[in-house]
Parts: sequence; structure tokens; C-alpha cells
Amino acid sequence: MKMHNRNEKMLCTAVIFAGGQSRRMGKDKRFLTLDGESFIERILKVATRFAQEVIVSLATEEQASQISAECNFKVVLDEKPGKGPAYALISAAKHASYEYLAVMPVDSPLLEPGLYYLLMREVKGYDAAVPVVRGFAEPLHAVYYKRALLAKSKKELKSMNSLLTLLNVNFVPEEKLSREGIEMLSFLNINTPEEYKKLREKVKTCR
Repeated sequence: MKMHNRNEKMLCTAVIFAGGQSRRMGKDKRFLTLDGESFIERILKVATRFAQEVIVSLATEEQASQISAECNFKVVLDEKPGKGPAYALISAAKHASYEYLAVMPVDSPLLEPGLYYLLMREVKGYDAAVPVVRGFAEPLHAVYYKRALLAKSKKELKSMNSLLTLLNVNFVPEEKLSREGIEMLSFLNINTPEEYKKLREKVKTCR
């Protein structure tokens, strides 16, 4: 796999997980705003910087109707809504045009495209390249080989971690991420009103 500069789109499909019910937040996380942009707008902007194709993974037709289709992306509904992101990923894989899928959660508004340029190099020879941050795998900020995912489509998948046990995974350590200049804020998930408040304060302080 050739090296990519960070101004070049790669031959991959970005899959944005945006079908969660946002129970802990109490409102739809897709439409929370940061610096005048909604979370979904921010993640779409990142995805279109590095990926040739973008899929937004949603759970229901109602969610799909709330997102404008003016941008060039596909909407794919989870074939097994409520069963977790592993099934949502496989549903998206069935509609992806490219052999690698770069997974992005909508509730990580500080995500940077540089992470995926690195992971696309690290996935060579593996079924997946998954970052490890603070000792924990980050399967929702990872790159997967489509053929390997589809081969596991009939398995019982209780979680993303259960999917990882079925794949040949290159776990990319935090030290390597740091050496490559990947900010750990890319892995910040916003799940509660308190976390959202802290995020907005952090961004305001950094201006």
C-alpha cells in the first residue's frame, strides 16, 4: 500500500456511526454544536478530506430524514438496529465501494484525518488496524478490510470487541500514535451533558 500525503484522498470508504439513541445525553448528539458546526457536520468534513466515499450509518428512516442529502454521501440503515455497532459496520460494508472502511463515531467532534492516514498504512497485511489508547482498544476509530468483515457477517456479534476477536488485528499502540503526531483528543467521546459542557469550555479556552 502506497504512502499518502495528508492532502490526498485515499481509496477507502469512511463510515460514520450516527445511529445511536443518545440516551445519556438526553438529546440527539448529531446536532450538538461546537464552534458553530453540528457534530455531524464536523465529522462529515473530516471524512470528505481523506476518503473517496462516505457512508453515514443510521438506525431508522426517521434519523435519515433529519440529515440533508445535499452532500455527497450515502445513508445506510442498520440491518439489525439496537444490536450494536458491529452489525451496523457489517451493514455498511455491504454498501461500501472500497475495500477498506475507516470507522468514525459522530460523538468525537475533535477527530482528525491524520489518524486515518496512519491506520491505512498500518492495516496492510491485516483485517483491521485499531488504535490502543490508555490501554484500551478503540474499535470505533479504526480501519477494517471489507472482505474480512463480510466473512464474519453470519457470526453472533455481541460487541465490537467480540468482532475483533474474529479478526487478524494490528493493534496500534499509543506511543506510535503520538510519534506520528496524532492528538489524543481525536478519541474524546461526548456522551453526557457534563462532558459536552467541558468540551465547549476546553475549546473556548484554547482560542
